[in-house]
Amino acid sequence: MGGSAYGAPAYKPDSAHLAKKAYLTLIAGSRAGEMFQLEEDETILGRDPRSTFYLDSDGVSRRHARIVRQGDDFLAEDLKSTNGTWCNDERIAFHKLADGDKLQIGTELIVRFNFHDELEAGLQQQLFESAHRDPLTRAYNGKHFGERLRSEIGHAVRHRTELSLIMFGVDSFKKINDTYGHAGGDAVLRAISAAILRVIRLEDVFARVGGDEFALLTRGIDGKNGVLFAERMRRGIERLNVPWEGKTIPITSSLGVATVAEVPVPPEGDALVSLADARLREAKTGGRNRVVGPADEPPKRSPSKD
Repeated sequence: MGGSAYGAPAYKPDSAHLAKKAYLTLIAGSRAGEMFQLEEDETILGRDPRSTFYLDSDGVSRRHARIVRQGDDFLAEDLKSTNGTWCNDERIAFHKLADGDKLQIGTELIVRFNFHDELEAGLQQQLFESAHRDPLTRAYNGKHFGERLRSEIGHAVRHRTELSLIMFGVDSFKKINDTYGHAGGDAVLRAISAAILRVIRLEDVFARVGGDEFALLTRGIDGKNGVLFAERMRRGIERLNVPWEGKTIPITSSLGVATVAEVPVPPEGDALVSLADARLREAKTGGRNRVVGPADEPPKRSPSKD
């Protein structure tokens, strides 16, 4: 017995959306889930921030490996790295990648090579963003910051390098919410985050760690330069004047700076955060719109505000 079905025709996605593209996905490390599309004919993987795909790990060489596109094929090549490049548990010099191959880059990081269509890639990116980023500001969230804080301190200790933490908050944020509403307050937080994200380095870690509080980890920067960096941030935030419903919302911020060299050995993340947070509170109680850093660095402040 036959039958008929009536209604809208079945959905047929545009063929362009079904085209498979090549991606690398980090499946181990603090950035697990992050994806990178292989768009260029050559992709350099390494610890150098100028690498096409920047991999922040001690076991990764500055120029560790590369992936070369030849027609529809992708070839992985080790660039004489210190710790080697491995594919599916075998060390390689050259290797033609197949869908699903796992590449170990150095001693810790593992990336998976896959072909994804646009829908699959979009879903994977959404999963990463929801797990690691604050939905309002697009800064990293507190969980990701905690993971990176531990790894950054470990890196500083092993390599005997500087590491500074800048904690900052919006001055009189409750008053902003009371005056302009919570939507106005959200606009302020988005504007600040966007401004910071535009100027920080790839290796810096910027996160929202509270309602109106943010943290910035800066590798290779000592206390003196951390205070200078924080002062530039303070001045930049003061100049924002966020537009809102035909008006502008004036903003100032207070900042506290601490370095890993100031905390007891072995250094711990909680101790570094506590020190930076204490200096942030000192900046707020001392007049706001100012920077408080290590004891040998005088507080920076705006003479027009205090």
